[in-house]
Amino acid sequence: MPAVLEPPAAVVEFPGREIAIQSGGRLPPPHPGRGRGGGRRRPSWPRARLQLGVRLAMAAMASLFAAFSLAYLMLRWFDGHWRPVPLPRLMFWNTLVLAASSVALHYALRPRPEPDPLNDEFGWFVDYGRLRWGLTAAALLGGLFLAGQAAVWLDWRRSGLYTPANPSSAFLYLLTLAHGLHLLAGLGLLSAAAALAWRGRLRRGAPFLRFAAPLWHFLDLIWIYLYLLLRFAR
Repeated sequence: MPAVLEPPAAVVEFPGREIAIQSGGRLPPPHPGRGRGGGRRRPSWPRARLQLGVRLAMAAMASLFAAFSLAYLMLRWFDGHWRPVPLPRLMFWNTLVLAASSVALHYALRPRPEPDPLNDEFGWFVDYGRLRWGLTAAALLGGLFLAGQAAVWLDWRRSGLYTPANPSSAFLYLLTLAHGLHLLAGLGLLSAAAALAWRGRLRRGAPFLRFAAPLWHFLDLIWIYLYLLLRFAR
């Protein structure tokens, strides 16, 4: 019987491994989220510093609002001039709007069910349509929350609830304004991410989102805590 000649095999060398393939074949696609050595990519130094900066920023904000909360509770129980101020119903709806914003952001960053090595970056599977619309919805809902908070502040001023002699009303402004200023900075990052996504210059695993997304969710949790504090510790 005539001998059957098989095409020669080629050996492709990678650091730490070798892959033998038949001539005319294709290299196996890289595993999504893995580097050349077959292991998980280690965060580069700038990304590691970015993650550390996010943690430090959230720790600083948590310390700030913890200090405000402690001062609020101390005055609540020991100040003889404390008079409870009713909270408008709009604050409840504002809380729901901000929670919906975090849900939209989580939807935008949810991974695709199937891998796409060509569009893979930092181990994430990209879905640009979901990313664009999710970021846009999150930013719009965040802006709606701030608009609702501005309406609450104006209503307090018009109703005459704010008096310097009453520490309760002073803390209402202090806590909500401090949170609003932090959220405004987070909204700027989120809006910039949405703009970059619509221009096709932002991937889901980009370092920009690794800063904006956890910060936004953290500010949402801070507000829920402040709302419960103001609602049940008046």
